[in-house]
Amino acid sequence: MTRATHRELAVKAAIVNSERRVLLVRRSQDADSFAGSWEIPGGRLLPEETPVEGLRRELLEELGAEADIGRPVDVWDFVSFDSVLVVGITFQARIDPHARLTLSQEHDAQMWATLAEVRQLPMSESLRHQLQQHLAAASGEP
Repeated sequence: MTRATHRELAVKAAIVNSERRVLLVRRSQDADSFAGSWEIPGGRLLPEETPVEGLRRELLEELGAEADIGRPVDVWDFVSFDSVLVVGITFQARIDPHARLTLSQEHDAQMWATLAEVRQLPMSESLRHQLQQHLAAASGEP
C-alpha cells in the first residue's frame, strides 16, 4: 500500500444534459498523470475555498463556463502519483446548453458522452462505475 504524505480535497462535476449525456474532458497528452484519459471536470480545492466555490472556479478555469452546482452524488479517494491522499466529492451541476466551452491547457478535447460511450472510453474504472450508475439512474436503466 502506498502511504500518503498529506491530504487534499478535490471536487468534480457530473454535468448531464437534457439528452442524458455527461460532459467529459480528455486530459492533454502532456499531462502529469492520466494523459489521454477521459474525466469529468474539476480539481483540487484551494485552502480558503468551500467545495462549491472551488468547483465553480475549476469549471471556469477548465471549461470557461459558469455552472449551477447541485447536490453531492459521490465521495471518493485515491493516492496520487505524488503520494497525496486526495479525498473528493462529485456534485451534480448544470451549464447553459448553448455555452461555448473553452478548454484549459489541461485538456485537449471534450464530448457529451452516452452511457454506451462511457462504457468504452479510456478512464479510471472508479469514474466509469460512478458515471454508469449516475447515467443509468438518469435514464431509468437498471
